[in-house]
Amino acid sequence: MNIRKKDFPKTMDAVLKRARAYLEDEIGATFVRNETMIGNIDILDLKRITIIVGTGGPVNLLIAFCFDQSLLERLFHVSTAKLGIEPHERELFLRETAAETVNFILGHATADLAEQGNDVSLSPPVVLEEGRCIHRPRKATFATIQISTSVGILDIYFIGPSELFDHRLNVLSEEGGTCIR
Repeated sequence: MNIRKKDFPKTMDAVLKRARAYLEDEIGATFVRNETMIGNIDILDLKRITIIVGTGGPVNLLIAFCFDQSLLERLFHVSTAKLGIEPHERELFLRETAAETVNFILGHATADLAEQGNDVSLSPPVVLEEGRCIHRPRKATFATIQISTSVGILDIYFIGPSELFDHRLNVLSEEGGTCIR
């Protein structure tokens, strides 16, 4: 499948709108700025906790949400404030908080993306727990949004076409590749 660069802005706008609203409304983050880039991106830098979701229907991409530690800690604190989290459960709930945040944001963004009855489907989120970088294969397009808030940064990567990658963002052809930090 050929991914059209013109499909990226609409998707990016919907995700940015919903991510910003979630961070402001749910955890009281103050929006500082966002930076958006489409094309001319050769490497994506994944953080320690990254959540990957595939979309289908009129939008066929992989979307990766990379949380910096301070933002993830704030999300975790707000989401689990009334729960009695044991120390040995902390890492599990940290990952689950990130995955549920992404589900919420993308679940609402899909309503903005549906085209004339063509619903956008979402794959279950995949949690990556290792920082690494993804090199862009020749036939792929990468786009990014970096959202800076008062409590941390969220990088959102849009990767297409999704057929070039597996659910952990490993390249499925010999061009491109990954590197482990």
